[in-house]
Amino acid sequence: MGRLPDTFAALVQPGGLPLYTTNTQGQVGMGWRGPYVNVGRSQTDYLSDEFGRAYTGASTGQVRSAGPDGAAGTADDVVYPPSPPLITGRVIVTVKTIVSNKTVVDPAGYDVTLYYSNGGTETSLSDAVSPFVFDVVPMGLHHIQVIKRSNPQAGSIVARETVLTQGSGRTTPVELWF
Repeated sequence: MGRLPDTFAALVQPGGLPLYTTNTQGQVGMGWRGPYVNVGRSQTDYLSDEFGRAYTGASTGQVRSAGPDGAAGTADDVVYPPSPPLITGRVIVTVKTIVSNKTVVDPAGYDVTLYYSNGGTETSLSDAVSPFVFDVVPMGLHHIQVIKRSNPQAGSIVARETVLTQGSGRTTPVELWF
C-alpha cells in the first residue's frame, strides 16, 4: 500500500482504499489485496489484547498493549517491535550504455521515473539529472523506467526494471543498461 495502516481494522477490510490492480505500466500491483492477518476465534480477536483492551499503534507500525494493569506507558506494557519501524528508504539509479565500444555512465538526455504505491494509488517520482536519487521511497516493489527526453512518447522507453526496495533508511542501488 505504500504506507502503514491507519487502524488494525484496515488489515482485514479495505475501507475506502482502492482495490488491487496493476499500475499503468503493468509491472507492479497496487491497492488493497488483503486480508493481511488472520482474524482469530472471532471477527475482532486481532483488535484486542489478552485483557480485552484494544491494541493501539497501527499507524506507527507497532502493536501496543497496555498490559495487565490497563494503563499505557507503564512497565508492564507490551510493545512490538520495541521501536517504530522506518518503512522508507532511498533508491539510486545508475544508467549505462555502450557507445563506440565504451561504457557511458549516466548519459545526458534521459529521465528516470520511479513508480510506487502511495496509499494504494500509483505515484511517481522523476529525475532528469544524474545521479538519479529518490529519497523517502516506501519499501516494497517498484517499477523504474529510463526515457529518452528528446522523444518522451511511450516508445522512447530505453530501459525498465522492477525492484524491491527495503525500509530502515537503506539504499537500494539499481543499475540499468540499454
